[in-house]
Amino acid sequence: MKLGTVTELWRYPVKSMAGNRVTQATLDAYGMVGDRCWGLVETASGDIAWGKRFPKIMDLAAHYLSEPPGTRSYSRNEIPDISVTLPDGTVVTGEGAIAAAVSDYVGTSVSLKPVAPPEDRDFYRWQTPADEASILKILGIGPGDPIPDLGIYDDSVLALLAEHFAPPGTFHDMYPLHALSLQALDFMTQKSGTPFTRERFRPSILIDTDGGDGIPEFDWIGKEIRVGSAVLKVVQKTVRCSMPSRAQMPYQLPQDSGIAKSLNRETGRFLGIYLSVLEPGSIKLNDSLLAE
Repeated sequence: MKLGTVTELWRYPVKSMAGNRVTQATLDAYGMVGDRCWGLVETASGDIAWGKRFPKIMDLAAHYLSEPPGTRSYSRNEIPDISVTLPDGTVVTGEGAIAAAVSDYVGTSVSLKPVAPPEDRDFYRWQTPADEASILKILGIGPGDPIPDLGIYDDSVLALLAEHFAPPGTFHDMYPLHALSLQALDFMTQKSGTPFTRERFRPSILIDTDGGDGIPEFDWIGKEIRVGSAVLKVVQKTVRCSMPSRAQMPYQLPQDSGIAKSLNRETGRFLGIYLSVLEPGSIKLNDSLLAE
């Protein structure tokens, strides 16, 4: 059964910075090869510096200076260097120069770090554990706002993320891949009266379901899907934090508090789906998504 078609693929060289569209991608157990090979670490706390805590990071765009290898590597020699474009158009290269420029723009001292192997659990471990108040702030939840039902996620995943800022071996928030349909964006735009643009939600895979009402991908939870030569498992709905509501200069998107309010009202703070990779493989634009 055909569920839809791959209409866009996105790769993000640096966690929380704007990314780039690609025409094909290799998927392995950790997600898209070449995705989020770099992240920022706050000097003072030693924790990840991401757009949830430092929204100005989302004003920056990152590009690889050379193409990442076709298979995942944690060797610094094989992780390609990057450039970062500042809002004024200045392009910065070199790890030290990028860290200095980002620190100056964001207003806190950060360093630029390549992703570490999954065995290096200490690299991913929170130095300052997040309490309930900080988690609510990250999610953009104010007094009186409904709290999303995080109970839909596996307890082992939540326990892992209580100790680590990302699943070890990645700079992902929770699961290897995030997919979103054009139909879901159209539905939320109609319901909210404010534009729900793909760039706000940073999907790995954008899908055209060729019709359907509401948010069709929510009906795929638990399904196995073949796309290209890979097989994916739809794990759960994607919980949304405060990031989509923030301004994102590379995409010329202003801050829009209506995004979070509409998601609270219509979906309980969810949009898009998380996926895991059951069988590694390659995918490309216009590949069909077929329910196994």
